[in-house]
Amino acid sequence: MSWETLVVGDFSFVDNVDSTLKQEAIIDIENAIESKVLTAKERWGRDGKDYWIEDVNWTSHVSEDEIREVMGKYKDILDTFTVSLYYLLEPDERVELEQE
Repeated sequence: MSWETLVVGDFSFVDNVDSTLKQEAIIDIENAIESKVLTAKERWGRDGKDYWIEDVNWTSHVSEDEIREVMGKYKDILDTFTVSLYYLLEPDERVELEQE
């Protein structure tokens, strides 16, 4: 667990997946990543079969194990699935003003 986690990724389903099963998978993915999944329409304003994940979670309990579990559960209906977790424990750079 990290207090701040950047979660980015994308996934798509194979063709002809039952809409109920697809919605169940999306809900499980959203629960695992603790964020809403974006559709092509929401992200780009156009139709498409891909879904996107873009979130900075400030009180994160997102874990690789939970994501892998969901991915394994739906591997037969997923065409692609990629998620990256970036744990923001310390800044890469820090800029601060020091008054004399």
